[in-house]
Amino acid sequence: MIPSTQGTQAWDRYAYVNNNPVRYVDPSGHSPRRSDYRNQIHANKMAESNRRGEAENLLDMLMLAFAGVDAIYLVGDALELIQNDPRFLEFQSQIVFEALSKSGYGEIDFNFSEVAEYGITFGGSRDPASMLMQFLDPHNPMYSETQAVGSSELTWMLRHANVSVDVHVSKNGQITLSYTLTDQFDLTPDWENRSLEYNIATYFLGSVWHGTLDASKPYVYANWTTVVNPWAMCWGLLPC
Repeated sequence: MIPSTQGTQAWDRYAYVNNNPVRYVDPSGHSPRRSDYRNQIHANKMAESNRRGEAENLLDMLMLAFAGVDAIYLVGDALELIQNDPRFLEFQSQIVFEALSKSGYGEIDFNFSEVAEYGITFGGSRDPASMLMQFLDPHNPMYSETQAVGSSELTWMLRHANVSVDVHVSKNGQITLSYTLTDQFDLTPDWENRSLEYNIATYFLGSVWHGTLDASKPYVYANWTTVVNPWAMCWGLLPC
């Protein structure tokens, strides 16, 4: 029998479950269906997380996406990685400087909100040298920045995140920053926001991960609060 006339693999009598045995089984020999094993993983994860889960690292996110969750909330070590990322620290420094510059600072309480206008690409910046040169000499310490980007979990955990912050400034000068991050765990190319190297890698990675393995593309969320003491900044205990 030909279960479907839509796909070319269905016409091949030797192509078991349309050449996708990771995703499907076919006990009757007439109609491929999702693997019971994967369905059980999916059912168990949904029962535990109500189609959502928490992740502290890339492995957690991969497991949740493979289980088909709709939303991932970053916690623990993942938040620490975000808070120490150079591009995020640059954004935070701009917000703190804005708070220090506002009229009334140190005299009254006030609030304001800001958004990272073009989003934040986490994981660091690669070396500007030719990628061909870096490919031919991958262990050259001159290209350590590129190596660090490729090995950073954040490079793969976050695609191009939207970050917003609500700022409360107390009249004693203390600055409280309440952050909200949203993104999507999508391991396919992002031609508008990511580098050519990232897009080449994910072109193949994404086709396997989201195609063959049928991993979901869950939305990613994170919330955290940072308190900045301006007097510590002035004394050199925190970066200005």
